[in-house]
Amino acid sequence: MPRKRRVAHVKGGRLHANPIPEAVRIGNTIYSSAISGVDPATVKAPDDLEAQVKLCFQHMKELLESVDASLDDIIKLEVSMTDSSPEKRAVLNKYWLATFPDEEDRPARHTSQGPLSNNYLIQFEFVAVVE
Repeated sequence: MPRKRRVAHVKGGRLHANPIPEAVRIGNTIYSSAISGVDPATVKAPDDLEAQVKLCFQHMKELLESVDASLDDIIKLEVSMTDSSPEKRAVLNKYWLATFPDEEDRPARHTSQGPLSNNYLIQFEFVAVVE
């Protein structure tokens, strides 16, 4: 009997030190766990925001592809930042606009500010639906 749940993976390792999947697909719906800008081989994050943001977008793309989906399938992205000041949001928005250039074809997004574990400066959580 085939498994109902498909676990998504990034290339080169894991994003979580704990035994949880990075994302799960059931049917046409995909939910992620917290996606941090970590190196999957070491599960450590770089010290600068831009490197972490770049890795978050890369990981999100790889997770979706591993369960036969794409960035186009994201319907909502939740972003948590330790500092969501305009200059820090500008770093996030640089990659957001590069990933979703069409203002009429972007997922919903909510950004909040608060403490994050380790030296994480940013984390993503997404919901995607494959049609």
